[in-house]
Amino acid sequence: MRKITIEEVNRIIETNNIPYGQDIILSSDIDTSSCEEFFGTRCSYNIHVTSSRSAHKDRFDPRFKWKEHLDYDVRIPHQVITIGVPTITGATIGGLLNRNKLLKGLIIGGIFGFLVGLLIETIT
Repeated sequence: MRKITIEEVNRIIETNNIPYGQDIILSSDIDTSSCEEFFGTRCSYNIHVTSSRSAHKDRFDPRFKWKEHLDYDVRIPHQVITIGVPTITGATIGGLLNRNKLLKGLIIGGIFGFLVGLLIETIT
């Protein structure tokens, strides 16, 4: 089976007006020999290859503009990540450290994690 180039994948996406972030399924395998590995295969034209026959085009490269990538390509507000992850992590650590009073540990750890997340969001 013939492999198609990244240039051909880009041309198919642009010709068919496929929205950013929406995977397309191709009839041929994609040649990823010129691509980099970064949470999946990332190629020129900001093409993200998600399997041997599927890919999508991102508006923003997450290596350089992760907030914009989450907001516009993945369609997850970046605040969910920058505040949510530290909150969940803090609650988990608080619960593990205070097993006798689990609910209290979860709440205190969650509040601490939330504040850390707010600080990260403010800084970035």
